[in-house]
Amino acid sequence: RGNALVMVSALAADALAAAPRSVLVDLEGGDKHNAIPREAFVIVAVPSEDVAAVEVAITKRTSALREEFGLKEQKMNASTERIFEAEGTSTTKAFARSDASRFLSAIRLLPHGVIKMSHAMEGLVETSNNIAIVRTSDDGMSVLLSTRSSIGCALEAARDRLQAVADLAGGSLKREPAYPGWAPQPSSPLLELTRRKLGESCGGREPSVLAIHAGLECGILLEKCPTLKEAVSFGPTITGAHSPDEALEVATVKPFFDTLMAVLAELATAKA
Repeated sequence: RGNALVMVSALAADALAAAPRSVLVDLEGGDKHNAIPREAFVIVAVPSEDVAAVEVAITKRTSALREEFGLKEQKMNASTERIFEAEGTSTTKAFARSDASRFLSAIRLLPHGVIKMSHAMEGLVETSNNIAIVRTSDDGMSVLLSTRSSIGCALEAARDRLQAVADLAGGSLKREPAYPGWAPQPSSPLLELTRRKLGESCGGREPSVLAIHAGLECGILLEKCPTLKEAVSFGPTITGAHSPDEALEVATVKPFFDTLMAVLAELATAKA
């Protein structure tokens, strides 16, 4: 997937390179930590005599991005708008070109998407990072990153890489408490029970068993409750997860509710 913040950072860098007296005024995008940004915006102050050169650079970069991501991001588009400065205003709040260069370079250097695939389960993403939100303020620019892994030490190794980029860019990195990892347990009795009951609720169809590296509540429950040894996650069909287009297929709710009741009933009988 393409990340709008990474793309707009490349566009901004090209604009600054095309116009040596241009300056970066603002850059922002993203609104959720767990969603890949699909919109981002940048403001660059450009001398009137350099506007044509900047527009050529933007067109060239946009064409390259479409060639790279167009098959996946078919609605991708980059547009420019001229905002003429009103009389008496200035760009005193613009970033120094050296600071803008370091910031844009950092955005483009930060890992985005899959960092490592699992060695334990084929097809499972083990570790990933999302460049989620960028905001500009009087104090500078801030970037919110969402890093996930099913293995705790791999998560911290990824965060160390983010720290290295921040150090090179002259910034700082604040590490918030992370979701704990949730390693796959293919031989879990609870998983086998759930798989069997779900198959019965779905008319005998064999459910697929998958692992996920995202920050689900299962990892938190396993960490906070030492006596809890197993966990499963299942539910109805959701499309467009973690985006404004997220939707639930209502017709898929009942089989999963029936499965939940059947699993709880059998567990209650077994404990009795």
